[in-house]
Amino acid sequence: MNRKVIEALDVFDYRDPSEPLRMADFSLDGQGVGQLRYLESYLEQQAIPIDPVRCPLMRGIHEISPSPDYGVLSDVGPGIWARQFLAQTTTGGIANNQIEWLLAASQYGAGALAFTRNEMPNQDLVPLLRTSAMIGGIISKIAALDLRTKCQIDSDVEFILESGTGLNGVRPKAVMLHEGRESIVKFPQHGDLFDVPRVEFATMHLAHLAQINVPDIELLELKDGAVFVAQRFDRTDSGTRIHTMTAQSLLYMSDKSDFSYGLIAESILRLDEHQIKSGPELFRRMVFNILVGNVDDHLRNQSILVRGSASVALAPAYDVLPHPEAYTRPQSINVGDLGAASTISNALSQCHRFCLSIKDASSVVEEIREVVLTWRSVFKDAEVSAADVALLASCFNVAEASTKT
Repeated sequence: MNRKVIEALDVFDYRDPSEPLRMADFSLDGQGVGQLRYLESYLEQQAIPIDPVRCPLMRGIHEISPSPDYGVLSDVGPGIWARQFLAQTTTGGIANNQIEWLLAASQYGAGALAFTRNEMPNQDLVPLLRTSAMIGGIISKIAALDLRTKCQIDSDVEFILESGTGLNGVRPKAVMLHEGRESIVKFPQHGDLFDVPRVEFATMHLAHLAQINVPDIELLELKDGAVFVAQRFDRTDSGTRIHTMTAQSLLYMSDKSDFSYGLIAESILRLDEHQIKSGPELFRRMVFNILVGNVDDHLRNQSILVRGSASVALAPAYDVLPHPEAYTRPQSINVGDLGAASTISNALSQCHRFCLSIKDASSVVEEIREVVLTWRSVFKDAEVSAADVALLASCFNVAEASTKT
């Protein structure tokens, strides 16, 4: 007998998990179009918009087209890897729509939203494991999982990874407590060409040296490998949560031909005129990505912290690492006048969109280049293998080109 598909849920403001506030109803019509309605009682409080672009704080029904996705309600749902994991571990079969995916995922997803069906959201929280409690062999078990086919998932692995099912992305990750703070732990994956956790740590440390805003990070060494640990920027010291949205949702109403770093900077400034510093920070990230060969810089790899309808801020950088195919691929979003071309001249061509003069932008480029040129030393300190350094060397061609002229 076929089960009934769930087509409606309750959305909660989960900024304080000890006092969740029911904020909206979300449902799907027969064509899959989302319909979101804020509760009157919530609008009268210190409310935050679920999606300030598509669902501002207004009475009535907000229609959300599923093309290309459901905006923030897709940002905070399980990504490709989490869906594959849930499909193998959840009783009742694969979810049929975005609502069922949101209900299936853990309540440790990005931002400050929680989703339930006719109940309070804090009744079934998966307890968080401390990183210090991870046993030897767990990394190897996770790295061996190939979720594209049916596979056996040990109970200890399932317990760790279940906490990460509310997160987006294509790689295995978990939410754990590290030194008392809620953190995201990223593991090796079946089919990796290099030691991704170690290289991501080294690259993020390099970004920190280039004065890019990154969360607190650590490389945690276990007996069978290393994991990358990043403290969550959507959590506070007191345990409350900060609402977030990705740049993909931020730019939903914009011309897709101009999906670019510059447009992200301009859009943040339109929402919050006080965010002047977001432009130079985004320019710095864009240049760094070009110089380290990070071509996986798509819109979901930039996030915005949302504290109110007109109070937003660029979140710290994440998911920054070189990709071996960088020498044959452009960036994932536009950089300048020549679209997504991965060149410094292209990056400088629209520096005005980041509130920078050509002189100041050129100075930033040279600052970052000097740091990136130390990549071999930084990677060596992180104990990246010689084989991985050789594999990734071409990713730094743009940075090293200036030293060969």
